[in-house]
Amino acid sequence: MLLPISKAPENWDENDLLMLCTERIPENQRLDYKRELNLEPPKERRELLKDITSLANSNGGIIIYGMQEEKHPDLGSIAAKLTPIVEPDLIDRATRIVRTNVAPGLQFYLYKIEAEQGGYYIIAYVPESHIKPHAIIWDKRIYYYARRNQDNVPLTEPEIRDMYTVTALAKTSIRQRYADMEKILFDPAPWGSLLLTCMPMINNLEIANTLSIQRDQLNSAHYVDWFNGNLLRPFVDRFEGVNLGANNSFGIKIYESGDITYGMGFHILPQEPLALTWLVHDWTKALRFYSETYSTLGYWGPIRLWFEVVDLADTAIQWTTNGKDRLKIEHRATLFRIDGKVDDLAEAKTMCIPLIRYFLQACRRDWSEEFTEAWFAANIQI
Repeated sequence: MLLPISKAPENWDENDLLMLCTERIPENQRLDYKRELNLEPPKERRELLKDITSLANSNGGIIIYGMQEEKHPDLGSIAAKLTPIVEPDLIDRATRIVRTNVAPGLQFYLYKIEAEQGGYYIIAYVPESHIKPHAIIWDKRIYYYARRNQDNVPLTEPEIRDMYTVTALAKTSIRQRYADMEKILFDPAPWGSLLLTCMPMINNLEIANTLSIQRDQLNSAHYVDWFNGNLLRPFVDRFEGVNLGANNSFGIKIYESGDITYGMGFHILPQEPLALTWLVHDWTKALRFYSETYSTLGYWGPIRLWFEVVDLADTAIQWTTNGKDRLKIEHRATLFRIDGKVDDLAEAKTMCIPLIRYFLQACRRDWSEEFTEAWFAANIQI
């Protein structure tokens, strides 16, 4: 179920909230309205914990604090009018309360929207959790909640057991989705190779409707301008596409559920150095492409980047554009991951720094934060 505002929650403004009132948008499983955010007395703090964990234990979603609702005979709770918050420092206090009373810890984001006539609103964005269920620890007791339509309800013991089982299966699925992309791009890989794969942390999300998805929703000429032809090849229950260049490749896999995984790979040609500046430029394009397409399809939740290097033990690394500085890489194979959310992908520099640092370490060069930042500034134009 998509949210009624088709942009990342941190980019919402007061006009977006007014639209919800004008259109009388109802609450749903991923959207909750609260007239205010009270943190006193203690029972109000528990209500905050209940709201946050209910979304994390379900499909994720948004809570708008500063939105008064009213009852509709057919639609239930609908947006009625804005009620700006005036009490200061609520975001910091709410953050501390959630972090100290929920186990295991969960991802959540609180954004402040200034009101034109004074005061502000709080947007609480809670992605669906990949390690649910999350419990509230309160008065030495444990409580589990989930979102059902417009209500937050206690989880039964069988539901809690099922959730633990689904979480265990999702961890297996993450590795399987990575293996699927690796097979698409590198089967076989005759020389050394690198693979950068991006996928949602949640298993079986319906990000794309496989019956109606359009090619232009999965391709952006601005970021992947070296591709040509039709990106997708349809199959009975999924889409799978790959574009192969002389020594690079790009893959996409859409599962039957609508889950999407992207991958970008590089084959190292024999007797040729690996130009790190060229590689990082392509990484930044890939990361922005991943961010743009997930956002276009309405997914802003948690993602995992996998980065794998295979058989580069005798490959020369060209560090700078002048071609004078080359070192031998010493690691034969490695696989590591970077976790974040979709909007983090747009911060190409932040996401690429760990990848650059890997090569610096592998070649036994200075890999301090200062050196890495300086190299990026001198060699990469974003």
